[in-house]
Amino acid sequence: MVEVWRSNWSALRLFCAAGTQWRTAGSMGGIGWIGLDYQAVELVERRLGIGPVSWADLQVMEGAALAVLNAGDT
Repeated sequence: MVEVWRSNWSALRLFCAAGTQWRTAGSMGGIGWIGLDYQAVELVERRLGIGPVSWADLQVMEGAALAVLNAGDT
């Protein structure tokens, strides 16, 4: 179980809800994860009524996820 501070709850909800909104790029070496599609994430935020969300908090989670996603199997 993980405790989430109340001040971070909206950002976590949005990050999870926007889990299919990643930008990727393919090459001969495989797939590379670029980051979240912010326009799509903003739409998810409005449609689900999630907010207010600190975009800085969202970007911290995005950066941590990108480090894992782009690490590969090495």
